[in-house]
Amino acid sequence: MKTFEGTSLNKSINLVNATLTSDNTVYAQLAADLGERTVTQMAYKMGVTTHLSSYPAEALGGLTLGVTPLEMADVYATLADGGWRNSPIAITRVVFPNGHVDQNWGKPHRVKVLSEGVTAEETSILEQNVQSGTATRSAINCPTAAKTGTTSELVDAWLDGYTPRYSTVVWMGYPNKRVSMTDVHGEPQQGGYLPAEIWHAYMSAVTEGKPCVPFPVAKESVSYVPFYGKFATTGFTSQGNAEGELKAPKKHAPKSESHQHRESAPEPAPSGGQQGGARPQAESHESPELSGGATRPPPPAPAQPSPGAGNTIRPSGGAAPG
Repeated sequence: MKTFEGTSLNKSINLVNATLTSDNTVYAQLAADLGERTVTQMAYKMGVTTHLSSYPAEALGGLTLGVTPLEMADVYATLADGGWRNSPIAITRVVFPNGHVDQNWGKPHRVKVLSEGVTAEETSILEQNVQSGTATRSAINCPTAAKTGTTSELVDAWLDGYTPRYSTVVWMGYPNKRVSMTDVHGEPQQGGYLPAEIWHAYMSAVTEGKPCVPFPVAKESVSYVPFYGKFATTGFTSQGNAEGELKAPKKHAPKSESHQHRESAPEPAPSGGQQGGARPQAESHESPELSGGATRPPPPAPAQPSPGAGNTIRPSGGAAPG
């Protein structure tokens, strides 16, 4: 197996470097060692609702039916909110002409699916990806974490990212057919190019005039031991809990950074939509802890994605790190 660029480093690298360089070979091996069903289970826990078949390619985004930007915004909001998965809420209340207010819309529902220690470590890696990895074009003047994704033959391009308060996903591609985006605005497209620039423009408008919020420091730590998968001939077998964390007596405190200004395997392909040309879509999911009631984030500036391409959704409320 080769990387997105068609090359192979032909050497061992750790998961952090594999993320920052978007090396699919490392994650294909990890998925095989862990078992593809564990990848499916974790995707469902974090917010994916599209049917998955636990095929090996799904760990790298090779889905029979692609996920939607809304699903991926929910997944990354789970990381932003310290492991709490929140059901997206599009409408929080309805005000009738006579002044009656119906607030029985969007019942908050949230489930704890990951520990703070795990999400803080993942956020630290994806923050590095914004600073020096494949998502540098998405950087804004506040702490962010992000992951790029590009499917084979440049058919789909993604930028999935978040701040402590918002989770926003940009997908670019053709809704109803496979068209290689080999020349869009003079360059072949991938997640780190136009999708990252769209994410940057949109989130710059959303956060304008607001104080930057650093990613919270986890109150829990993560344990590590050497891991050998089921295809290894020597070493320890995996001993993990429901979250896939490895148990060990020695604790290691997760890193927490808040540089001004997030990486894992490329995001899955999108589902279909309305027919037309290459179209960017953005879904934004506000994290509940710092959302401040029913206030919606400001719309993008005129130069940003149009209302048809960018939608802001609100998860159910609660506490825990945003």
